[in-house]
Amino acid sequence: MIAVAGVKPPVAVTEKELVELCSVHLGNDKRRGKVVLRHDPLAKPIGKIKRKELREPFWVGRERRVAGN
Repeated sequence: MIAVAGVKPPVAVTEKELVELCSVHLGNDKRRGKVVLRHDPLAKPIGKIKRKELREPFWVGRERRVAGN
């Protein structure tokens, strides 16, 4: 699974560091294999993140928007 993280420009963190941090502090079911860093703010119109907008780029070029077998 993929995680999306919003970071502010002067932050010097890498995707690999975040994956390692999560593997130490989170259980197996919560760990992510890949982290995508975004420098623009996450869309939060009323306090909640718009997950549909975050997922959109990962569905480009696919017929169906269903993951799995």
